[in-house]
Amino acid sequence: MNTRNNKPIFLFSMISAGFILFSCGAPGACECKKNAGLGSKADSTTTNECKDAFEALSREEKNEYKEEYTACK
Repeated sequence: MNTRNNKPIFLFSMISAGFILFSCGAPGACECKKNAGLGSKADSTTTNECKDAFEALSREEKNEYKEEYTACK
């Protein structure tokens, strides 16, 4: 078995799994906007998760997040 050919597949699999786990665990932009709109009734856990998730994003991802956030109703 040639392990050299499996390395790109393994790397891609690990990166994909990371994105899936992160996207499932962090609240989305619309959920964060909805929570922020609650004012004093906002869930502090969700507020902190939103802040942490936003800080973990790259500059490009932050721009996409902001566009999604403003597009939410």
